[in-house]
Amino acid sequence: MAHTGRALVYTEWLDPAIRDERNPFDRDTDLDAFDPRNGPPYSAELIDRYRRGQIDRNRRITAWVREQLAELARRGGPVQDLPFTVHGTCADLRFLDPAIEPSDREPGTLWGDPWGANFLPASLGHNTSLRSWLSQWSHDDSNADGPHHLGRVSVPVLVAFGSADNAAFPAHAHALYDGAANTDRALYEIRGANHYFKGQPKLLERFADRVVDWLDSRGLR
Repeated sequence: MAHTGRALVYTEWLDPAIRDERNPFDRDTDLDAFDPRNGPPYSAELIDRYRRGQIDRNRRITAWVREQLAELARRGGPVQDLPFTVHGTCADLRFLDPAIEPSDREPGTLWGDPWGANFLPASLGHNTSLRSWLSQWSHDDSNADGPHHLGRVSVPVLVAFGSADNAAFPAHAHALYDGAANTDRALYEIRGANHYFKGQPKLLERFADRVVDWLDSRGLR
């Protein structure tokens, strides 16, 4: 049930309609997934523009973070990091339109309705710090890139994903599988499984058995 990496999936979830980081309700209507005039369904043109807007916003935040770190360095002293809030972190178009990358998932997010989850303090990367941003959430700076690093892995690779997962999508699993350099690799779809096997003990048991069988078949256990 892995996604491709925190910074990558975070950028896919970032709300590009937010123009003022201090005011999440100052919104660009042309990039607002929650404006019914834009969909769902969403046009291919909007999806492309939306994805570019997400990367642009991520980079704007990164530029601001670097400015703040430079200011801390100029001041000197023991303070080397500061916390801050990022609004709008749960606005992947796939949460709102299941027709984008169809699967068995239910519409919505791990935290319920997308609009509410988008501003929920407990959702992904809503509260962070300057240095944590560069490490975990920056599209251009984070080293958390699963497909890239699987290209450096020499051991066999098993990638498993749930067909009803509404957080890590099939595209994430396929990107991880395609990124694996070892030709001894396997892609395993767990039909009907959600992100945490919530309420699905039988599917969890089936997955565990599959992992054990896969390890045994390669003499790895």
